[in-house]
Amino acid sequence: MADFCNDVIDEFLEDMGNLTDNFDDLSTGSDNELRAENRRAKKSRLIPFYRTRKDILSYFSADKLMTTFRFDRPSIEYITALIADILPRRKTKARRNLLPLDMVLIALQFYATGTFQTVVGNVLRYSQASVSRSIAAVSLSLSLISANHIRFPDNLNNLKREYAEIARLPGVIGSIDGTHIRIQRPILYEKAYVNRKNYHSINVQAICDAGYKFLSVCGTKPGSCHDSSIFKAVQLGRNLNRDFLERAYCWVTAAIPTLHFFSFHIMIQLKDIR
Repeated sequence: MADFCNDVIDEFLEDMGNLTDNFDDLSTGSDNELRAENRRAKKSRLIPFYRTRKDILSYFSADKLMTTFRFDRPSIEYITALIADILPRRKTKARRNLLPLDMVLIALQFYATGTFQTVVGNVLRYSQASVSRSIAAVSLSLSLISANHIRFPDNLNNLKREYAEIARLPGVIGSIDGTHIRIQRPILYEKAYVNRKNYHSINVQAICDAGYKFLSVCGTKPGSCHDSSIFKAVQLGRNLNRDFLERAYCWVTAAIPTLHFFSFHIMIQLKDIR
């Protein structure tokens, strides 16, 4: 009788052990499935950054847009629409398309800050090579349409009136000045780009109205080119040379009055006015 009871107890304990093992297996399987499900759910919520670039402007507040790109959202969209058809279609190293909006944002940030291209790329998460190509493409596209947006007004009387309202100076139609934009040492015609301060540059000359709006920009001359030569090449200089403008005056730098036609058109020097 005792042996029978012992056998029953041993059999019962063995069955209980089997049940425990099966329960542990079921629990382990359920935990693994739960963890896998959690991983899938978390992964589905992770959207790669490049997929959000179509609405990249939504990541910036209005103040942040102005600080980073110097333009508000409508202006950025307007600029993009102007050159979207001109911009080349490019791909990144990851074979993702560079959108026109991204190329414009890259260029605008570079224009606004003048910082290193790698720093510009960190904002939109593009490589330095993509940033460099975008800046070149946008700059070329803007230059192609610049004649449609940067031009001397037909009605010079408005320009004279605006300047007269500032300081009662009659007949002034614009302010002229130039600046040297430093560049890397070029391969071709290297000496032509060395300016009088002994560094490589492009001599950029601009004319603006009383409201600081650009009327003319010439950025095609090397650093060794004299200011008077640049002014002689722009449309206003040619018009003055032909005596096209009567009783028109300009605020200029001291270098420009070396041109012979300024005996007919008095130019007020800014040598002592800064």
